[in-house]
Amino acid sequence: MSMRTREEIQADASRAFAQRDLGAMRRLAAEATDHNDLQLNGLHHHLLANLASVENRTDDAVGEYRRAAESFEGAGDRASAARMLGGIARISYSAGRFEEARELCSQILEIFEETGNDLGRYSCHQNIGVIDWHFGRFNDALHHASMALKIAQDHNASEDVAGAMSTMALVYESMGRYDDAISYFKNSLDVGAKSGDAVGQARVKTSLSAVLIRMGDYEEALRYATEAYHEHERQNDRNAIATTLLNIGIVHQHTGGFAEALTFYQRALDQYESLQATHGISSALVNIASVHAELGERVEAVRQYERALELQLQLADAAGIERTRVDLCRLYFETNNIPRALDLLEVIELSAVHDPERIAWLEILRSRRSMLNNDAREAEGFITGALQRAIHSNIKVVQQEAHDLLRDCAEQRNDLVAYVHHTKEYERVHAELHALDSTRRILMMESQRRLDQEKAVLDRHRTLLHSALPPHIAELILNDRSTTTSHEHAAILFADIAGFTTRSANLAPERIVRMLDEIFRAFDQLCEQYGVMKIKTIGDAFMCMKSDQEAHDNARGLADVAIAIREHPRTWPDGSPLIFRIGLHIGPVTAGVIGSQRLQYDIWGDAVNVASRMESTGEPGRIHISEEFAEAVQPYRTTPRGMIDVKGKGSMATFWLDGV
Repeated sequence: MSMRTREEIQADASRAFAQRDLGAMRRLAAEATDHNDLQLNGLHHHLLANLASVENRTDDAVGEYRRAAESFEGAGDRASAARMLGGIARISYSAGRFEEARELCSQILEIFEETGNDLGRYSCHQNIGVIDWHFGRFNDALHHASMALKIAQDHNASEDVAGAMSTMALVYESMGRYDDAISYFKNSLDVGAKSGDAVGQARVKTSLSAVLIRMGDYEEALRYATEAYHEHERQNDRNAIATTLLNIGIVHQHTGGFAEALTFYQRALDQYESLQATHGISSALVNIASVHAELGERVEAVRQYERALELQLQLADAAGIERTRVDLCRLYFETNNIPRALDLLEVIELSAVHDPERIAWLEILRSRRSMLNNDAREAEGFITGALQRAIHSNIKVVQQEAHDLLRDCAEQRNDLVAYVHHTKEYERVHAELHALDSTRRILMMESQRRLDQEKAVLDRHRTLLHSALPPHIAELILNDRSTTTSHEHAAILFADIAGFTTRSANLAPERIVRMLDEIFRAFDQLCEQYGVMKIKTIGDAFMCMKSDQEAHDNARGLADVAIAIREHPRTWPDGSPLIFRIGLHIGPVTAGVIGSQRLQYDIWGDAVNVASRMESTGEPGRIHISEEFAEAVQPYRTTPRGMIDVKGKGSMATFWLDGV
């Protein structure tokens, strides 16, 4: 049982969750074990659930989330219980168990409605909207997305507004309202840019690229997909990486790069299979099948489509089932597997079809059945209907197929005028498709060249920034976000070499630079080892800070660095020991990047000045610390030094830090 208060443990747990600090989660989970305190017991299971989830132990995670929910419910904390159910819902959704996830979200929504939790209501409406979209319940999906959008707008939450707009765009895309989808996606990007949510922006770009592919704007689609891919890679979001790989593969497929497309699809499939993401696996299989179909490898295409359809039926993925059945039925006819083609066509006709291209192909499939029944008039009616739909939706490949079939119909009834008309139209559309394919390939090559150049410039920029700044600060600059932050409990260290000016006067400049480089490289490694941030070096002085945790953790981490520096085994060229003078203090600071030509990350505040005074008033070979630092670093061993005068602060009580 922990000796700390529940509030202290909860505060540390919140930070561990935010920082994805697995070590802290394990430590806190052990500390929070208290069966007499249901809140702490709930936190214990919540921490274990997060650990299991991060480590992809989904069954364990679900069990821990359920136990956490039961504990919080027993403590009367319904809001926390709802959040635990939300964890289960996320796992169910990722595993493709959409109905299970929706039922959980509905339960959570009821709790948040009762407790007046608007943020929770927003999340539930969003999640239910996305699930309804997956099931093809588009009106319900739009209703929930609209509710989420209103809540976000009422609270001026730009990031949430962007998320709701993105969901509405997804629904409009599935309804074939592509212009509306693009409009909502681009509005989502504009709104989301204000929040600086790089991850959310990348997800929207992934979805937008998919719609642009449908509209035939492959250059823009590739640009958005590539930008999204690089951000997902930085975040190591494997599911999003796989989705973006699919979109890039589709662009290659539609521009004639079938080998490249298969490579991207296989990479996506490998990612999805490693994540056991059934929905993603089915999507990758569908795309792989479509390439084999275009290459005339129909047997392999049928095999992959059938694998995909089996998974889609397990998931009750209405939109996916609709598209795959139509494409598979076409292949059954083309491979002369007439019994299966007719059976599947009958199944398709019993369900709703929403996708404009699949509706047009469905008319073509009906015409084939009519031809088998020797009903030429009915067949021609279906083909004419398909042609009209294809012209309306600008689906060239269906137009070409329809003119080819109508030409055959005209030949059978000896209608020379119609035969000539459809022959000319077939040749015209065929030429347009050929020209379009050539143009696409040229644009694709040019677009890829530009993207490669832009990426090379960005990579050089990123490398330079990462070499000069802390990694997270470099990423903030790259994403045009503010780098100025405040830290309430920043532990600051100054260290310099005692007697450096006198001892270095007789050394060659090259020898001095080499010696300092060796010393500071070793200090950099110490900072990395103890999770401390190097700020800068000035001559022989070294400055670093730790501010990412609570005061006592920051103080102990920096104390470990100070002790390691003090005991650093270095000598002057004459063999005499190289001794450091070290000063430490803890307090509030402001941090940020200064300059525009030579960027430098620095910190400001009274605490920085005090830390510097601790170093300058210290003694060689000793670690001089303020009273505030001495309190924060307990139970490390300290010795009172007494009162000393500190410039700008007056008389201060200070201590020596002796060891751990």
